Amino acid sequence: TTNPLCQVTEWLCRSCELGFDERVITNEKDMSEIIERNPNKKLPVLQDGDLLLTEGCAILKYISELAIERGNCTKWPGFGKNDAKSNAKNDDLLAFSQSMVKSTILEYLHNMNQVFYDSVPDNSKIEKLNAVITELDYKKKGKSFMVSNSLTISDLYLFSLLYPLVSRNAFNWDKNKRLEGWFRVVTKIIRNEWTDEKQCLNCYESDSDEEDLL
Repeated sequence: TTNPLCQVTEWLCRSCELGFDERVITNEKDMSEIIERNPNKKLPVLQDGDLLLTEGCAILKYISELAIERGNCTKWPGFGKNDAKSNAKNDDLLAFSQSMVKSTILEYLHNMNQVFYDSVPDNSKIEKLNAVITELDYKKKGKSFMVSNSLTISDLYLFSLLYPLVSRNAFNWDKNKRLEGWFRVVTKIIRNEWTDEKQCLNCYESDSDEEDLL
């Protein structure tokens, strides 16, 4: 329940009105059932009949495709878009998130943890993270969400990657106000403070180059 990728996966299932049986992992005994399905001990794990998925991106894409098949995308229409350009934009950000964002954040967090053991911080890891955050801020420009004016699975996956970083007291958004506003919006969505897309589309002040969250 504290895993951000599990949280966004559960939210997506509920928002797309897909029934599911939830397994909450609280101890090693509970984990044994997961290990049978995924020896890497990674969460979440999704099983639908004989289909077993263990990678977060694949799980989110499968859930959204099921929602399209069943016509359950009225609250969040971004999950119902299945044209070539929309799919390409989603896949582009998902690929960037997997290849660059995830590894950069993991390296940075590992570096910061090493500081507690009297290790000197690796400034190159900090600079790399700052560059990635700045690039994400630029990608957000001019849209309500990361790839369009609708929430998509790429928003959910990126949010799950950024959450462990942003939740640290030492983290500072600095000048990346567009990304900070986006993160706050998605946080409210995942917490069910906003229950459909219409409630959160007018939450930005975009008259200036920096989009401030109202």
